[in-house]
Amino acid sequence: MNYVRLEKCQNVDTMATPDSWKATPDSWKIEGWLLSEPEYWRPVFILHAVCDGARSVGVFHTPPVKDYDEATGFCRTHDDQVYHIERLPDHTVATKLWLLRPIRGSAPIEGSKDAWDPDYDKACGHVVRAETEEEARVLANAFGGAETGPFDDEHANCIYRTGGDPWLDPKQSTCVELTAGGDVGVVLSDFKAT
Repeated sequence: MNYVRLEKCQNVDTMATPDSWKATPDSWKIEGWLLSEPEYWRPVFILHAVCDGARSVGVFHTPPVKDYDEATGFCRTHDDQVYHIERLPDHTVATKLWLLRPIRGSAPIEGSKDAWDPDYDKACGHVVRAETEEEARVLANAFGGAETGPFDDEHANCIYRTGGDPWLDPKQSTCVELTAGGDVGVVLSDFKAT
């Protein structure tokens, strides 16, 4: 992962070429770990650590990318916003591996099903590299499936009625540090049926 500063540029002529785009002083900036390189029609994800000078933990993502100029670091998204990605000197942090699993039968709201019932179209576990449990949970939640997201009151019985962010909630998911020691067993099986 690369440590970057992401700046949203304002008052930019999006018809101009990337080498003429400029970041303006009144735009906002965040610093953090780049989780995905800019690619066509995919958002840029950043686990941010510093926003407006204050440390915080969260995953920010841009709208899907339309254009990216690697030489200048400017990218334009499909809503014609322009962002500048500045790669900063390497940050070395002591990360740990974390295993996150759902707690079956845990209901986010009394009387509702748990977030993994039924368990298709949903992430049923994550192995994450992060500094802290909080960061691990934020990353898992950002890269989850249909188990994450808001309540869908209109379709109260459909599978997307999950009630929110189960990977952030210790009542709905476990998050334990993986160490070299422990019982013999498979930590992760990545199986895909056809």
